[in-house]
Amino acid sequence: MRVCNGEWPPYMSESLKHYGVGSRIVSEAFASQGVEVEYDFLPWKRGLSYAREGFRDGTIGWLRRPDKERHFWYSDPIFSTKWVFLHLKEKDFEWRTVSDLAGLKVGAIIGNTYTAEFRAAENAGTIKVVRIKNEASAMKMLLSGRIDVYPTDIHVAYSTLSKWFSQESINKLTYHPHPLMDEPTFLLLSKKIPRNRSIITIFNKGLQALKASGQYEAYLSELDVVPLSRHSKPNQ
Repeated sequence: MRVCNGEWPPYMSESLKHYGVGSRIVSEAFASQGVEVEYDFLPWKRGLSYAREGFRDGTIGWLRRPDKERHFWYSDPIFSTKWVFLHLKEKDFEWRTVSDLAGLKVGAIIGNTYTAEFRAAENAGTIKVVRIKNEASAMKMLLSGRIDVYPTDIHVAYSTLSKWFSQESINKLTYHPHPLMDEPTFLLLSKKIPRNRSIITIFNKGLQALKASGQYEAYLSELDVVPLSRHSKPNQ
């Protein structure tokens, strides 16, 4: 199997041991069923296109979205992600619905779709969204005040911050506990390749075996404990 992968540490990365926790889960699930996986690390948009057209067997680490279900067989969930809004501790920020983001400069990665409500508000212009090329650039803009809030998976946030920024900078940031998204990720196998309809069943069987063995939880437990916490100001 040749599967497209991308940079989204600590879940997936060419530079990490086992290519990250998410990649390891996929590899081990397949291996338990006698299937070997090779990863091609590509930009996300290109990897998705290659898999959709059948140039690769599939791609990993995607959320479930209707536009992809026409082209791919979805696996059982690989791992869950929780997306929260990061912001500077010095800035007051409270939110419950997307409409609460009005008047703020909201960072977002180019190509990420987020939720249907988020996309609708962005397209309607009711929230101001600044599209950014990658996580590190988003963090830099957040720290400099060029954006007010930024949604990201909490483990991805800390992985990026700990690699590229000083502890002094990290200490300036916090996050709101109410999630924008709390969703699982999936392996997608291309419907252009006939055998993939049965391969996805084989993978799901391997994933179930991995969970039953206890290794699945052991792999997830290797994710760093994130020291970022919800900031609360003292009563005035």
